[in-house]
Amino acid sequence: MADTSQILNVLLFDHTLTPEPGDYTGKVKLNGTWHNHHIAKQIVAQRSEYRYDTILSILNMADDIKRTGIATGHSIIDGVSQMRPAVNGVFKGKGGQFDPALQSKCVIMTPAPEMRKAMEVSKVAVLGVAPTGPVINSVEDVYTGAEDSMMTPGRNLRIYGQRLRIAGDDGAVVGVWFVQADDEN
Repeated sequence: MADTSQILNVLLFDHTLTPEPGDYTGKVKLNGTWHNHHIAKQIVAQRSEYRYDTILSILNMADDIKRTGIATGHSIIDGVSQMRPAVNGVFKGKGGQFDPALQSKCVIMTPAPEMRKAMEVSKVAVLGVAPTGPVINSVEDVYTGAEDSMMTPGRNLRIYGQRLRIAGDDGAVVGVWFVQADDEN
């Protein structure tokens, strides 16, 4: 049974892909990661008649069977998601063959109905703007106009970002340095 009191804590980050100033994107602040051993402990805590080692073994076997099923072309549906194998990329001509340089294998996961219901009852708490350190959003080579690419040695750069500081004395060698700064500067 899903915990209906679950809260998803969301932090806001600058949304650099929109032209509107003040746009933010929300990212869930994770409360940790659960592995099969965590899940097995929770099952035992719910007064299961099975031992922790038995439950963990069953969970690990289920994961192995799911991986094998997907890798051999099967769709897997459990209480969390539907998983199915897929291939990305363009095939050349009607007789095109798989080439790892042109195509890739992946797994498509879609939430199961039970998962969608669990997410519906979750509440969202927006914690505000995420505290971040210095962030470089993009770097432009002024000489070539190239952005986020190669930099021309000895030429100027235009750096776009947040919480960046240029430091140095007249006559000293001034360049681009990455240093940790305290929040007061």
